[in-house]
Amino acid sequence: MDYKIEKGVPVPARRCWGRRSKLLFVMDEGDSFVCEHKDAELFRWTAGRLKMKSCVRKTEDGNARFWLLEKAPHSTSGCAVTSNNCRKPK
Repeated sequence: MDYKIEKGVPVPARRCWGRRSKLLFVMDEGDSFVCEHKDAELFRWTAGRLKMKSCVRKTEDGNARFWLLEKAPHSTSGCAVTSNNCRKPK
């Protein structure tokens, strides 16, 4: 196969963030929510990947509560959630 080199082709916009990342970007420090324990651990993992600090505790009803303790400096401005091609979570 021959390859054709092209110049001046613009790079497409970055792909939109996933639903967990979107929710973390719109949360404020100290906010929390209740969900299933499995989901809380996924949110904790996602927060860690985004350099955010979080915490998960089991609730009395068998679910879990996720807290966002500290946002990363890069997550306070210019995140993909505020761009025109992404919608904030409901």
